[in-house]
Amino acid sequence: MKYFKWIILLLVILSLVSCKKESTKELPTPPIQAQPKEETPVPVSQTNSTSVNNTPVKLEEPNISIVKAGPEEIRLGQNAAYTLTVANTGKAFAKNVVLRDKIPAGMKYNNSIEGMVLRWDLGDLAPDETRKITYTLGTIGTGIFTAQAELYVNEEFKYQLCFTTKVVAPDLKLKIEGALICYLNKNVSYAVTVNNDGDGSAKEIQIVYTVPDSLEYIESSPRGIFNPKKEDNPATVLWRMESIAPKTKIELFLKLRGKNLGRVANNVKLSSETSEPPAIIPLEAFAVLLISPVPEMKISQYDTDDPVTIGYQTVYVIEMRNEGTGALTNIILKNRIPPEMEFVKAEGMTAYKTDDVTGDVIFEPFPILAVGDKLVYKIICKAVKAGLAKNTATIIYDQFKASVTDEEETNCYE
Repeated sequence: MKYFKWIILLLVILSLVSCKKESTKELPTPPIQAQPKEETPVPVSQTNSTSVNNTPVKLEEPNISIVKAGPEEIRLGQNAAYTLTVANTGKAFAKNVVLRDKIPAGMKYNNSIEGMVLRWDLGDLAPDETRKITYTLGTIGTGIFTAQAELYVNEEFKYQLCFTTKVVAPDLKLKIEGALICYLNKNVSYAVTVNNDGDGSAKEIQIVYTVPDSLEYIESSPRGIFNPKKEDNPATVLWRMESIAPKTKIELFLKLRGKNLGRVANNVKLSSETSEPPAIIPLEAFAVLLISPVPEMKISQYDTDDPVTIGYQTVYVIEMRNEGTGALTNIILKNRIPPEMEFVKAEGMTAYKTDDVTGDVIFEPFPILAVGDKLVYKIICKAVKAGLAKNTATIIYDQFKASVTDEEETNCYE
């Protein structure tokens, strides 16, 4: 029985050893799964992007700009120089770049006039590359003109730029104005006017007034340079002006004196000494003047009896003398008899008649009265009413528009 227990114990030990060996046997290693690699995101342009191996990549593009430089204002006849600058500030080539610029109205390129399109094929522009184009246009008219430059890249319109140039020029007008008639040895005034109606200044202007032989120069304002007559060269008055601004008026004034009878042509000329275009065409203006004798008639009268008794006569002696500088023509005397007197008869250089309504004594015209000559007329009247009689003599003649009157008073008493 004792041995049986030991046999049972040995079997249990062997069974435990066998279980331990089974528990320490190696198991197969399971397969390892690959995990995705994390990449830093690449910024992607919203306007132009693509992908390489499913990775976003930004595409570079050209960036074209155009600038035009030139004169904002130029005078007619001058050439306008322009510069067009095309720049590629992008990071890629600009393919097949073409630049066009249309000639505006009022300008020309060589012999081509407005409407022609200038074209430059610039080819490809590398990044940060700049091209400059310089050309010149001539001016053929005044005004405000706009040129349109257009830029194309690979036959696609990209940009338009407008540039405005104002072409200006002076526009001068000259005139001289003054009296049509000047009396001998009397003063006469003239105004010389220069208008610049253009939009450009007129430079280095000189104005010359030629003093006729029949006139004597006294003064000018503003003061000009007076050059007296020398041999065959007439006397002149000269004004010089550095510039006449656009839309302005210049006035020059002259004072002269008539010294010879007759008709006179006043002449004034304008010219420019500048070489700057546009060329100013010389101008000339005239004013005709008639220098006439001074129509000065002196009239006087007196009565032979004063006071005079009612019923008795007195004689009004009327004298007129030409104290002017020229002959007087068609001299007419009209005499009004006062109510205190009664007309008896008249004596004079021409025949007379009486007006049936007014009772005036009217003499026929005396044809011509030379300088210094005198006419004498006599009006015989009889006193018919007490009071202060006033005899009125009036003369008219061709050279004087108004009438000349003289009065003589006579006391009439009983």
